[in-house]
Amino acid sequence: MKRIIKNFRKVDFKSLKQKIIYHSRAYDHSVLLNSNSDSTENEFIYAYGCIDLLSSSNQSLKKLDNLINDKDWLFGFFSYDLKNEIENLVSSNFTFHSIPNISFFKPKVVVIAKNGLLTFEVCSDLNPQQELNNILNYRPKSVEKKIDNLVSRVSKKKYLQNVKAIQDHIKKGDVYELNYCIDYYSENSRIDPCNVYNRLNSITESPMSTLFKFKEINIISSSPERYISKRNNRVFSQPIKGTARRNPNELIDKQIRILLTKNIKEKAENHMIVDLVRNDLSRISEKGKVKVTELSKLYSFKNVHQLISTIECEIDKNTLVSQIIESTFPMGSMTGAPKIKSMKLIDGFENVSRGIYSGSVGYFMPNGDFDFNVVIRSIIYDSNKEKLNLNIGSAITYNSKAENEYNECQLKAEAMIEALK
Repeated sequence: MKRIIKNFRKVDFKSLKQKIIYHSRAYDHSVLLNSNSDSTENEFIYAYGCIDLLSSSNQSLKKLDNLINDKDWLFGFFSYDLKNEIENLVSSNFTFHSIPNISFFKPKVVVIAKNGLLTFEVCSDLNPQQELNNILNYRPKSVEKKIDNLVSRVSKKKYLQNVKAIQDHIKKGDVYELNYCIDYYSENSRIDPCNVYNRLNSITESPMSTLFKFKEINIISSSPERYISKRNNRVFSQPIKGTARRNPNELIDKQIRILLTKNIKEKAENHMIVDLVRNDLSRISEKGKVKVTELSKLYSFKNVHQLISTIECEIDKNTLVSQIIESTFPMGSMTGAPKIKSMKLIDGFENVSRGIYSGSVGYFMPNGDFDFNVVIRSIIYDSNKEKLNLNIGSAITYNSKAENEYNECQLKAEAMIEALK
């Protein structure tokens, strides 16, 4: 589709981003992808309005390949249960939010903030200047907040028991690492996703932050993790394993960083997933072109330190998106290893479907490049049914201490719970 493209200079990105957050409320389909940085490829991308929509839970990736052939922008998500299509698995857990395995929309307007330049790409029947004015002049209506207490679906006692049972599977050799998750939920809550996103983002300032609206479903995400990205013939993934709370005292915080980089258990978790991702990428890579460019590198965010690795490969130019996703999804950092056995055990130990959690939100560009996060540190809110939940988890290994894993989950939940207050 032919789009009108117009560039704007001397725009206050920080002020505009605040306007965009609330402007997104006016559309059934909208997404803000926010890097919280002016030194990355894109400071933010905002898309809204819907020309074409694909929502599917059957032969989803084949349908996506066909839509990508249009060579236009696409924004959307892969839910965790896409695994059932890829690996012929079955999930029998209770579903809290009803969402398709994938959903992608072709937007009417795409706004890109990059290197001090604001670019609008709009449908031929729209005017870029008018769209910018609409954003700047948008006046949101207030939303009355009502939040019932968040309830954990799993007691601490049951959590500790499950960790021990998972470690029994590890001892038997069924798996050597498993990502075990729990959730908090509320079934009688009314929130303004825009306000909650603002508060959450101010606490975390994560590089793969997202505010996504899919009709009544809102994804409010402070994800720090990249699932997969493609630039030309280069594909790379950046799994996270290893988390430590930051301390406001600079000397103590420095010691925390040092301890995390030397933590044998955390580094072992990270290295196991690196091996899994290397194997996944080798299925699509040109021979001998998979490499690890960063191994357990320390990254510091506003509220936590993380160990992140980068694994990349080179692919043939004719490789389909479906082949890339089928070879790498779900991301190993959210399953464990071996992946298929881990996913089967996860369905047994967890008592609710993950839905979009452990899935991915991102975009495809007209040239075929793409970028997707991992949906973690996220609140999922249904505005029609006025219910929400947030999932948290950690990697269980042979050396895991159940109490420590439980505390790590609470650390990961803190920012989201604070944002809801």
